[in-house]
Amino acid sequence: MGGSKVAEQDIVHAKDAEDAVALLQGAHAEGKSVMPCGKRSRQARVAPTARADRWLSMADCDRLLWLDAEDQTCEVQAGMSMLRLREHLQGTGLELALMCRGEQSGTLGGLFLSAEPSLLASSCGPSRDFVLGGGWILADGTPIRSGARVVKSVAGYDVTRLLLGSRGQLAINTSLILRLRPAPRELHYYVVKAALWPELRDCLPPPRLLFPADESGYLLLQYANLEVKHNALQAFDFREGERQRCAYLEALTTQLPTPSPWLEATAEACAPGAPHFGRQP
Repeated sequence: MGGSKVAEQDIVHAKDAEDAVALLQGAHAEGKSVMPCGKRSRQARVAPTARADRWLSMADCDRLLWLDAEDQTCEVQAGMSMLRLREHLQGTGLELALMCRGEQSGTLGGLFLSAEPSLLASSCGPSRDFVLGGGWILADGTPIRSGARVVKSVAGYDVTRLLLGSRGQLAINTSLILRLRPAPRELHYYVVKAALWPELRDCLPPPRLLFPADESGYLLLQYANLEVKHNALQAFDFREGERQRCAYLEALTTQLPTPSPWLEATAEACAPGAPHFGRQP
C-alpha cells in the first residue's frame, strides 16, 4: 500500500503513547509491518515508496505535556502542530524558532523526523538543534526515552540525533522535548534589490530572515528588535511581508536530504527481527 494512496479508513489513530505501544506490539506479534504517519501532509515527499500492512497515526496526540518558561523548554506530544504550539506559548515571551514548509498543516513529529529545512536556520540554527530528546517506540513495540528536559544535559543526545531525520524508519515519535527561545518583541520588513545584496551583506546587521520578494529582482529582509537605516533599504509593510513570507514558505520545493545508506542496517539494529517501518515483510 503506497504512502500517497493511503485511505483514511486504513489508518489507526493512537489515543496516546501507551495505545501506540500496544498497537505496535500487536502488529509485531502478528509479523505485520507498520508505518508511522501524522496528518500525511509530508508523506508524498518524505516517504513516497513506503509500504506497510498497517499505518499508525499520532495526529490525535497533540497535548502540551509541560512547559518550563524559566528554563525555556517544553515537552509536546508528537501530533501537535506549530500553530497549536504558538497558541500555547502566547504570553510567555517564548517561541520555537522554526519556519518550515507545512508547519500549518503538519505535525511537529513529522517536521523533525523529515529533516524539513527551516527558513530561520541561518539566524537561529537548524531544526534538529531545537530537540533535546523525547519519547519513541521501536518497531517491536519497545518504548524508549532519549535526552533530558534540561538544556545543559547531553544524556541520550546522540540517540536523539540518530532518530531525527530518519523519516519514520527507525522509531515512532510520541513526544518531543523542545528548546525554546525568547520571541522577538517586534519585527520589521525591508525590501532591497537582489543585485545589491552581495555588497550590502557585510555592512548591514545579519537579518533574521531573507527571501525573494514577489516582485522579481528584489529581496525581503526581516529584522527582529532592530530598525535598520540604509539608503539601499526601503521599509516594507509588515502585513504584506507576512503574506509573502507565508506564500514563499508553502511554495518551497527544497529537496530533502538523501536518507543515510546505513538506515536499513540501523533499523535492524534498533529492533532485530521486527518488520521494518514502511517495509512489508
